[in-house]
Amino acid sequence: MNFDFTLVGYILLVSLLLLAYGLIKKLFIDYRETVLNIKPETKTDVLPKNFSHSPDFSSVTKDGKTFYLSQSQRIFIEELYNACKNGSPGVGKDYLMERVGVSDNTRPQDLFKGDKDTWESLVRSPRQGIFELNI
Repeated sequence: MNFDFTLVGYILLVSLLLLAYGLIKKLFIDYRETVLNIKPETKTDVLPKNFSHSPDFSSVTKDGKTFYLSQSQRIFIEELYNACKNGSPGVGKDYLMERVGVSDNTRPQDLFKGDKDTWESLVRSPRQGIFELNI
């Protein structure tokens, strides 16, 4: 049998190969998720079960300990939480302080003045000027 592949023939062949690839990929993903019980990671998977918060972040609970936050602390922690949830946990000082609405001279730690335990429990700094939720 002699095949004369023209442009139309190549297009049909490529289409069939792409269709087969799509079906095989779907079957593999279904097999992986149902039989092997392996689910794809989502960005929210980075959030541990030991951290929760009220709808307005007026209180947050970490490792069973509840912290009650001031308005500026709420904004600060919520920004860190959202960054963590989005898979990019590090947030710059300038951005955070702008969101809180305080001057550039204010240190983030000063938002938690008199509340050192809350600061140390909820916030960490992997490097100067960058802050993350300590979860």
